[in-house]
Amino acid sequence: MKKILLIILIATVVAAGCQKAEELKYSGKDNIMLDFQGSSRDSIIHTFAYTPGKGIDTVYIPVRISGSRTDSSGADRKFILRAEKDSSTAKENLHFKPLEPYYTIKKGTGFTQVPIIIYSKDPELTNKSVTLHFRLYGNEDFDVKLTKLVYGKLVLSNKLERPNWWGMWFGAYYSRIKHEFFLIVTGLTELSTDGLDAPKNLYFESLVRDFMADPFKWVNKNPSKGYVIEKDGATENYVFYSSANPEKKIPYRKNLQTGLYYFIDEEGNEVK
Repeated sequence: MKKILLIILIATVVAAGCQKAEELKYSGKDNIMLDFQGSSRDSIIHTFAYTPGKGIDTVYIPVRISGSRTDSSGADRKFILRAEKDSSTAKENLHFKPLEPYYTIKKGTGFTQVPIIIYSKDPELTNKSVTLHFRLYGNEDFDVKLTKLVYGKLVLSNKLERPNWWGMWFGAYYSRIKHEFFLIVTGLTELSTDGLDAPKNLYFESLVRDFMADPFKWVNKNPSKGYVIEKDGATENYVFYSSANPEKKIPYRKNLQTGLYYFIDEEGNEVK
């Protein structure tokens, strides 16, 4: 009798397991989802700060199929990635190029990357960041039932922060404009704090000082870098900018008391 009851119990459990497995079967169209990796599972952060001469760049949004790939004899499939304008602080044509009506995953593959063209021409990006929210939408080829994996954001800025090595080689004064000059002139992004590197690091500091003393000479000697210094209208002043990003201009103004010219930093002070 005990054996019979045990067999009935096992049969019941197996039947229940089969019923549950049946309920979990996948049906319907394949799903499309964002495929971010690492700790930031829903976002990309991009800064132009370390490439001050760059006016345009591309970031890539990873998108993956959750389901079956079409074979090589099948057809490409389309999906929709749309900017959420109401919740975004990033603006079309100012911060990013409008997204396409649809994108494509090639047949026989299950992954693609959507290129988003971004711009650094907004001068306010040196003071703040902006965010582009985006999401995937369903269509005739794909569902978007994996709701936690269809929303994403791109955080865009052009803001530099004072590095810990700055004071050792450049002194107490810091401005984002002078930091930008360091990046432009030296081609470096940082200096060490090792005293044994003093000769080398002081040389790099002198390059920045020489540039600020005579930016005309530096522009003429470095045409390949693509920088321009020219008159600011009909005034005695000038502006300095990258030909790749002409909207972002740094003033170079004459001090009326001394007759000397100085670059002007983000706070309106002379860069020294």
